[in-house]
Amino acid sequence: GSFVSAQVVAKSLESSEEEEWSWLLGLFVASSDQSNADGLLLQMDGLNPSYKYVINFASIQPLPKSCRSNILVNGNMEMGTAVFWDGVASSVTTVSPGFDDDVAMLVSQRERPGAGPRLNGDFFDTRCLKPAVMLQFEAQIKLVEAGTENPALCDVASIRTAVDACPALRFEVEDAFGNIVFAELLRSYPGVQNWVADGWNEFRAEIHLPPGVQWDGSVSAEGVFFHFRSFPSNLDMLLDNVLVRQIK
Repeated sequence: GSFVSAQVVAKSLESSEEEEWSWLLGLFVASSDQSNADGLLLQMDGLNPSYKYVINFASIQPLPKSCRSNILVNGNMEMGTAVFWDGVASSVTTVSPGFDDDVAMLVSQRERPGAGPRLNGDFFDTRCLKPAVMLQFEAQIKLVEAGTENPALCDVASIRTAVDACPALRFEVEDAFGNIVFAELLRSYPGVQNWVADGWNEFRAEIHLPPGVQWDGSVSAEGVFFHFRSFPSNLDMLLDNVLVRQIK
C-alpha cells in the first residue's frame, strides 16, 4: 500500500545512569488515516549508529478515558523522572523527598522570572480537552533560595513578578502554525494565606477551556501547554503531586 502520514508518538526519556534502562513513552490519539489504515509501521529515529540497542517490553495499549481523574502521566513523579517537563530557560531534575513520596521535581538555574517548567500535550490525555470544559489544576509547591536548600518566601497577594510574587501557571494554546489562540496566567493559592517557607503550599486553579477553539481540528497535543513561571529568578521551585482533572 501507499504511505499516507507519519507522526512522532513517543519520546526517549534518558536515564541518568549508564547501566539503567531508559523509557520510550508517549500518548497519541489515532488520526482518521491511522484508524482506517491497512497497517501501521513503528520506526525509531535518531539512534546513534555507534551504539547497540536492546528493546524490551514494547507495547501499544489503549488508554482508558477518565477525565475526572488525573489526565497527566507521572503527575506525582512516581516514575522517578521529570523529563516529561521542558525546562524553559531553566534546569529540571528530580530530588528527594517529595510532598508525600520519595521524589519531587526541582526547577533550578532559572535565567529570568519567566523561566520555569512547561508540560505539553505529549504527556496528558488531550481527549479530555473539549470546548467550554472546566479543568481543575492542582500542585504542591515549595520555594528555596537558588542553588541552596534554604527555604524561601513569596507573597501570595503580590503580582510583582521580579520581586516577591509566588509562581503562576500559564495555560497556553497554539494552533498548528504556532500562533497563540488562547493564553491565561493563573496565580491561585486559595488555601494559603501566608506562604509556608519550610513546607509545601497548594496551588489550585480552575481553567475554563475557551468555547471557540476547535480542539479536534486546528489544535494538536503539541500546541497545549501548562507552564509554571512569573516569580523571582533568584528562587528555585520544587513541584510535586500535579493533578489536572475535569470538574465540569
